Amino acid sequence: MDKIFIKYVLFSITVLTFFDKQVNISAISVQQFLSLSFQEKTALDQFRAKVEPILENNCMRHDTYLIRWLRARNFDINAADRMLRENLRWRKENKIDNIKYEDFKDMESDYPYTIDTYDKIGQPIGALDISEWDLRRAVLEGKSSRYNRYTVALVENITGQVCERQRKGMNVTQVVVLLYADGLNVVQQVCPICIPLWIQFVTVMENYYAEWIDEFIVIDGEEKMLHK
Repeated sequence: MDKIFIKYVLFSITVLTFFDKQVNISAISVQQFLSLSFQEKTALDQFRAKVEPILENNCMRHDTYLIRWLRARNFDINAADRMLRENLRWRKENKIDNIKYEDFKDMESDYPYTIDTYDKIGQPIGALDISEWDLRRAVLEGKSSRYNRYTVALVENITGQVCERQRKGMNVTQVVVLLYADGLNVVQQVCPICIPLWIQFVTVMENYYAEWIDEFIVIDGEEKMLHK
């Protein structure tokens, strides 16, 4: 389901350009995420035995991490195995494990966000006001690659909080994303030369951060708070 709703993120942003309404796109709930049938539990055990030798840290050996890949591929063990191995290859080639140590001060002022708040069950909340993000400027200044890496760092930082909270014994599996779209500007955020940036983001989320999002909430208008 995560793959399906991610594909509608860009569509939702475009819709908000023309309609005055609030969009809330929900993924699987935490309770559903942790609930496995007998067949799914069997698949998880088989998947773990198959991939455990290549897992690089304790967070990756956690049940909730392994379940992501299985859910993303409808519990097809071989397909999940290919997806996970491709993820590990991508992480190694792009040095994703070290991205949190990179300096993005040149991007933070132009593309601000917050990841230091949590919902009532402790899930990290990432929030940004898309009207403050001038994607067109990034493209015209030749910063498309820099922008793409910056957004990966954003995702890596918030998903990393899930692992940290699990290490502390908290029952947290996913994150919540709040996208404030009041003041969305077609020229700056959804112009033709901006679309490749959105496509790249969606591609990264689908392929390398499967099943990480519990809710993706797009808010337009004066209302700035939404409860699950």
